[in-house]
Formats: sequence, C-alpha cells, structure tokens
Amino acid sequence: SSTPLCGIVQPLTTKTTHQRNAFISGSLMSSPPHLPFSISGLKTSSSALPFMTTYDSSHIKNPHPTVSLEKEVLSAKPTKVAYRQPMELCSNDQDTVDSSCANFEAKIKKRMVRRCAVPSGNYIKLNIKKKCFSRAGTRRQFRLRAQFKQDKFNRKFGKKGSHKTFKGSSTKPGVCFRCNHEGHWAAQCPLTIGQSKAARTPADHELMEPDFTPSEWLVADLASLDGRFSGPSLEELAQLPMNPIKIPPLIRTDNVSEWPDIRECVKDCRTRLGIQTLRPGQEQAVWRVLAGKSTLLVLPTAGGKSLCYQIPAMLFQKFHPPATALVVSPLISLMQDQVVSLTGPVCGAYLSSSQTRQQKDEILSNARNGQYAYILMSPEALVESEWMLQPDRLPPISFVCIDEAHCLADWSHHFRPSYLRVCSLLRTRLGVDRFLGLSATCTPSTIVNICHNLGIPDPRPLNSFLPVGELVETGAASDALTNLLTVDGFLQPVLNPLPPNLLITASMDANREEALIQLLTRPPFNQQISILIYAATRDLTERLAIYIRTSLQEKKDKIGRRVVGWTTAVYHAGLSSAERLRTQKKFMNGRVRVLVATTAFGMGLNKRNLQAVIHYSLPKSFENYIQEIGRVGRNGQQSFCHAFLPSGMADDPREANEIRRHTFANHIDLVMLKRLLRIIFAPCGPACARRHQHSSETSCSGHVVALDPQYIADELDIKPESLATILSYLHLQSNCERSLTILSAYPKSVTIRCYGGPNELARISNRCLAVSAWLGLLSSTEANFSAKLPSLHEVQIDLVTLCNAWGWRPDVVRNELQRLEWDSTKEGPRRTGVNTTPSERIWWNWIHAPVRGGEGAAKLDCLLAYLHGRLRAVENASLASINDLQAAISVIAAQSVDSVDFEATTTQERSKRFHALVESHFSDLGKPTTSESDEVLMALWPPAISPEKEESVRGTIRDFLQMHGVSMQGQLTGRILANILHGISSPQFPAQAWCRSFRFWRAHLDVDWPTLKRIATDELVTSAYI
Repeated sequence: SSTPLCGIVQPLTTKTTHQRNAFISGSLMSSPPHLPFSISGLKTSSSALPFMTTYDSSHIKNPHPTVSLEKEVLSAKPTKVAYRQPMELCSNDQDTVDSSCANFEAKIKKRMVRRCAVPSGNYIKLNIKKKCFSRAGTRRQFRLRAQFKQDKFNRKFGKKGSHKTFKGSSTKPGVCFRCNHEGHWAAQCPLTIGQSKAARTPADHELMEPDFTPSEWLVADLASLDGRFSGPSLEELAQLPMNPIKIPPLIRTDNVSEWPDIRECVKDCRTRLGIQTLRPGQEQAVWRVLAGKSTLLVLPTAGGKSLCYQIPAMLFQKFHPPATALVVSPLISLMQDQVVSLTGPVCGAYLSSSQTRQQKDEILSNARNGQYAYILMSPEALVESEWMLQPDRLPPISFVCIDEAHCLADWSHHFRPSYLRVCSLLRTRLGVDRFLGLSATCTPSTIVNICHNLGIPDPRPLNSFLPVGELVETGAASDALTNLLTVDGFLQPVLNPLPPNLLITASMDANREEALIQLLTRPPFNQQISILIYAATRDLTERLAIYIRTSLQEKKDKIGRRVVGWTTAVYHAGLSSAERLRTQKKFMNGRVRVLVATTAFGMGLNKRNLQAVIHYSLPKSFENYIQEIGRVGRNGQQSFCHAFLPSGMADDPREANEIRRHTFANHIDLVMLKRLLRIIFAPCGPACARRHQHSSETSCSGHVVALDPQYIADELDIKPESLATILSYLHLQSNCERSLTILSAYPKSVTIRCYGGPNELARISNRCLAVSAWLGLLSSTEANFSAKLPSLHEVQIDLVTLCNAWGWRPDVVRNELQRLEWDSTKEGPRRTGVNTTPSERIWWNWIHAPVRGGEGAAKLDCLLAYLHGRLRAVENASLASINDLQAAISVIAAQSVDSVDFEATTTQERSKRFHALVESHFSDLGKPTTSESDEVLMALWPPAISPEKEESVRGTIRDFLQMHGVSMQGQLTGRILANILHGISSPQFPAQAWCRSFRFWRAHLDVDWPTLKRIATDELVTSAYI
C-alpha cells in the first residue's frame, strides 16, 4: 500500500485572482470531479512531504477535501480546470518537492488518455495550432503509392526481379538481352564487360579537329553573276504546282445512265451510317459535291451538316483510292468530335499543333495508303506551315470542306486571317477546284462573302429541293435536276437558323447577380440537369462562379429520381488546354451542373440534355448570339434561353461601350495605314537597279519585300493579326490589278560565325556561292572592305537581297548554308568550325511591277482608299450587328426576372416575335420592325453626351498630354488616346503596363469611342502635338 499523503488546502479567493496560473498543460488540464482542486506537489517515496492543492469553493459542497492515495488521483477523470496558488515552502524541502512534482506530473501525463468529446451542436471543434498536413502526404498515402509502384513493377517484370517481358516479346523472361542466358543482366554480361572501346588513332583525331590551314578568299564578280542568273520569278518563289493531281467527278451530266449506280452507292453509305432518310438540303449537297460543283450549304444547328462531307468522302475513297477529302475546321474540339474510329463505316483523322512531327507523318502516310476518307486540320496548319504544302506530303484531294464556313467572313478579319487565304492557297498550291462550305448562321452579305471565297462567282439560291434519289430511281431525270448539278449557287432550305423549340426571354434587372440567383432557383431552370451561362470577360466568369457556388451551396434540387446540387465550373481561354478539356468532360458527363464560360466555349457542342442557356453579358454580334443559344434543345424538347440587358443603357452606357471595345480595338486610322503602305511599297533597292543595267527591262517587273510583324507593331502600333488581314486584302484584291502576292514565311537573314577564324571563312567562300556572292556585294557597297577582309570571321547574309539580285530561293540558300557546318570532302563527315544561325521567320511578299513618280503616288492613294473602305465596311457591319441584336432583345425584354412567366401566353408570343426578327435579319427581308417603346430607345447607340461631360474628357486629355506629350512626341493620335481612355490594349500601349495608370486607363468608358477619338484629335491639333 502507498503511504498516505498529507496536504494543505487553501481556498481560492477573489483577492488572489491576479496570482492564478494553470497547473498542468497538455493532457492534464483539469481536476477529478470529486477532487475539485489541483495538485502542485507530490512525493511517491515512503516519507511524507508537504504539498499544496487549490480548489474553487463555489463548485463544491465540502470546502475542506482531503487526498488519501496516489492511485485515487491517477484513476480520476478530468473535468473543470482549477487553479493553484503558490505557497511558501521551507528552503531545505524545495529541491525535493520540485523533483517529486516533476516526476509525478510526467507520470500522470503518460498514463492519462485524452478523449475527444462528441460535439453537441452543428459544429466541430478543431485545434488549428496542430499541423495535420504533410508535403508528401500521410503515411497511408505513402504506403499506397509504394504499393502501387511495386504492383506496377511486378506486373511489368515479375516478382523478385524475374524480368517478366511484355506481351508479344520474343525474349524469354529472366534472361540477358546480350547473350540470352539467365543469371545476370545485360550490364553485367561477359560480352559487355569483355569488350573494350577501341582507342582513337591520330588519324581519327585529325578528322575530328577543324582544318586551320590557310586558304584564299573567293569574292564573286557581280557582273558575271548578273550574266549567269536572272532576276526573281513569282512562279518559282510561289512554288506553283506544275501538274496537280485532278480527281474526276463521280457524276457527269452527260452520262445519265450512271446515276442509278451512284444512287445505290449513296443509299448504301446512308445505311452504313445508320441514317434512314436525308433531310432537305443534305441530299442535294451530296449530289453537287459528287458532280464536282462548289456549294455552300446553310443548315440550322444540329441539322446534320457532317453527313454532307462524310458520304462524298466515302464514295471518292471507294472509286478513286487513295483520294481523301480535306476538312478545314476552326477548333480542335470540333475535330475530335468529327473523327470516327477505325471500326466505323467511315474513317477519319485530324492534324493539330499538339501532335508531334512523327505522329503527323504517320497519319499522312496512312492517308496516302488510302486508310482515311477525310482529314481534318485548322486553316493555320495549311497557311502558316510550308511543311504541309510540300510535294507528295498530302494525299490526292477529292474535295475540300470548310466547316463553320461563316468563319471565312466573321473570324477572318483581325482574328484569324488565315481564313482569308485558305481557299486561294488550296486553289493555287494544291490545284483544288471543288469546295463545300457548311454553316448555320449566314446573313445575305455573309453568303456573298463566303461564295466569293469558295469560287462561286454568281451566288444564287437553289430552292429546288427535289428528291434526287426518287427522281433517279423512277428515271425522271428532269431539267430541274440537271440545273441543280450544273448551276452555281447555294442551298438554304431553312431561312430561320433558330429551332422552333427554343423559348427566348430577356429582362433588364438593376441587380443582375441577385436576378441570376432568382432565375436559377425557380422553374424551369431549377429543373435542368445542365445550365450554360455566358459572360463577357474571364474575371466575370470567375466572379459569377464563386457567387453561384456560395449562394447555392446548401440548396439541392430533385430532378426525377436524382437529387443534384449546384456544382459550378468556369471555362475561358486563360485556362490551360488540359484544364479546359477536364472541365468540358465534367460538364458533358454531368459532374458539373452550371458552367460559366466565355465565347471560347460552345462551338460544335453536342450535349443532348442541355436545355438552358443564360447570357449574363450580351455577345459581340447577332451571329454569335444565335450560335451560342443553338447549343441547347438538340433533343427536340422545350429549351430556355434568357438574356440580361443593361437596365440603364441611356443613363450609363458603359456596358454598351464595353461590348463595342472589341470592334474598335481593330481600328486603323488613315495616318498609320498610309505609313504602312509606304513601308510595303518602298522604292526598289540597289539589286533591282543593277539588274536593270544588265537587261533590257526599263522598269522593275517585281521584287520581294520581307515584313517583320514585330517591327510593324513597334513602329505603327498595328497588331500582327491586323497586318495579316491588310496583306490578305491586298493579296485577294480583285477590283483592279493585283499589287501584292503573299509568299511563304522565311528567315530574313542567316548569320555565319567561323570559330576557325578568317581562314575558315575564306575556305567556305570557295565552297558556297552564296557566301562568295555576299562578299562581292559587301565589297561593292562598303568602303575599305578589302582592308577588313583578312580579319573577317562573321557575316550576316541578307536572303532578301540575294533573292532580288539573282532570284535565289531563300529555302535553297538557307539549306546550302546549313550544310557548311559539316565537311564530307575527306574520308568521313566531320564537324567544321562554322555555325549558321537563321533569324526568325517573317512574311515574304511579292510586289508586282512597282511604279515611281506621280503614277506611283496615285496608285498608293488608290490602295489607301481601297483598304480604308474595306476596313470601314467590316467595322460598320460589326457595329450594325450589335445594334440589331440589342434592338431585337429589347423588344422582348421584361423589367425584371420576377415579371417573366415562362408559361404565360405573352411570353410565348414575345418569343415568336423574336424568332420572326431573327428570320428577317438572316434573310434580308427588311430591318426588324420594332415599336417606339422605351426598351427600343434604350438600345440606341451612341448616346449623346452633355457639354459638361465633354469638357471633363477634354480636361483628362490635356492632363495626359501635359504628363506624356513630350516623351511621346509624334506617336500620339486620336485613336491611341481613345484606346487608352477605353482601356483597349495595343502593341505600343499594352494593358499590362498602362492598367496601373488609373487616372487615364478606362477613365471614360461612359463615352462612346468615336466621340473620344473626335475630341482627342481636336485637342491634339489645338495643342500642336501632330
């Protein structure tokens, strides 16, 4: 038994509360329930020592408790924390008491087990001071990773390193690769260990070292070169095909007897694809492609446009192997959706920038072998890649299909200018003369533009949608059917691109965020499995997703037998490709209910259960709006489309100006446009003048000009996309004689560095004619060049000058210079001391017959008027499309979401009225007839500004000129100042640098851009800055 313990008990009074301190930290935080006091001194030996306990007399009935045994204390359960008061001890007992207290406290901490109490409320008590995470994960996760790696190793090599080989391998398991024996690996094989590397001989070292023997310089005679070589030739530089492969059409109008066989083949392809009947327009488009006629087919969304190129591709592959159809698609996601597996009735493949060169070579090799019926690729893959257009790279092309053909007119200007040239390039480089355009949203002006690109000179609507198959089967090959296969035109069986099952609504709410939550939580939107929300900017998508997620985190909806929450995700161009693909898969699989996205999402989306789309911000054009709401309702059921319109557009036109910022970001004023034309059509250089001296030509027949887009952006504040658009306009100019032809992209110069010194450069001047010719040009232009020649070891050869002087192609000269890095004149190839570095690839252009003097100035003025008129027409068309969209939505817009009744008859009538406005917009039946209501007046743009506001704008411009006018002398224009006040980024004034200038950046977004430009130009003229 233990020795009884003695103690002194002292009550806890209020007079000594300032002396309180906790007794034991950690696990011992309170006293036993029957001993409401703390123990400050205990001794486990046989001798009794004084100790002290404290207690709170307000919580016990017995004010004088006693402690009998140690085990009684150790077995007690902790309760409320008690406090102790210090007590004076004798000096001779102080050490003994301290040691005994420490031992006993450690013993108590070790034996007592702390238990977590079960929370009584809707909360969990967490100890945030304790770290519960690890950089490498928990121990369980580490064991799982190790076990997974071990299992993977065992499946691959067998257990205990038995070296289990892969399936199909000819090597036995557990044997050496070198000797095919067991017991060792290839690294320890006697054959490997016993072999010794052969020592290099002096002859090998001599071959590896550069040759430093002196050599004579060879400087070419320019007169002899002018006599041997002629000037540049457009046909040779453009690499026009001499004998392109022509695939004959399958249907000939002069041989009607073959038509029944073609009809049976079309029927067989349709059956293999699981299609019972073809819709109006599909069968006519298929027969026109088989007859070799270029066609534009306009079908509504989900109208089966892909069948119109898949069936002809199958037939051309069957009768003319390995003929392959080439499909130009704008997005990789569209290509992935259109590619059919090899086990299907029609095989296809796609080429994208994410694939390696080896993967592309394999796909093209299979296509040349007749394995694919069609190949999909982007327009940039054809226009910007010279590798793709090399001879025998692509298989014979049966026809070319332009999917989403409205991109030829909408996306081609300032965004993806490759669309402007893709048809012309395929026609000139590959000899393609058979095109098929597919689109869902085309206005009459867009149809004319697309038909011009497809090579349809006089586009006429082909409204004769006769059942071609039935007429051929009965033998009634009428004149109407013959005209369908011979006349140029386009097919548009449905004038309204909107499906009739879409219910269109709109509202003008003051607080759109709260209105959005109200809309989502009320029928019919709360009964939808998937909802798509469009926003204008990336930041807005992130903010809306967070707002929806936090506002509806506790809300659940029962849809059928499922109970779903409001899972939300974002999709925009700022995310990586992997993140966008992951988000799209989650949305398609139903793991994400609400997707907040920008216009980067949606094209080609085929989600059957998507029946609701909300436009939090208006799109950039009428066509974009129709494309975006066309993603819903593909299952034929009732679908809902709602748009939020700004409530006070007349009082605060910020959002209206925000939408039009994208249009004015591509504006190029006359001053910059004229400076650009002077750079492009600069006078002929010395090469052209010397060529004229040795020939009978009195004027230049043409020369090459290389344009660096980065240089143009720095000098003229023109984006590379806008520069490419202007060059494409000049390349496709048809109203007068062509003045410019776009060539491929090549380096402007090649730098040669000789680490062997001047002797090395002298040696390669004897090996390469380009180096010798360039030395001759330097000797004729630079003074005292003969004195610099002995110490010259680095030169920069201008490929443009060599091309204009003697017509040498830049790719041939570049390859010849790169071969100088190796010398094969001796026993084996050896590395020389020459290093060739080509510059960045820039745009080469052929200038047709440049003229000088007054005639040249008149020609530049004509080109200036042509370019300015075309750019102005594109800008006005974009603004008109936005105005028509706002006017049409204003007609059906309600004052708030609460006043929208989706089941009311008035809502149905407003939706039908919007359908009628859409049909009139896309069929050019006249402008939409709207009533003079307040909603329509609010959509008018631009609104007039008050004199006070105009004076405020002028004051801001004066402050800007006072701060930055001197440092930017000669750079400022009215366009640049308007861009800064609207927050429009440009190459010289990027948003990353100017967004911190809160005083000027986006300072007057409430004033329309044309008014800002007018006021800024007036201030610049008044201040004499221009």
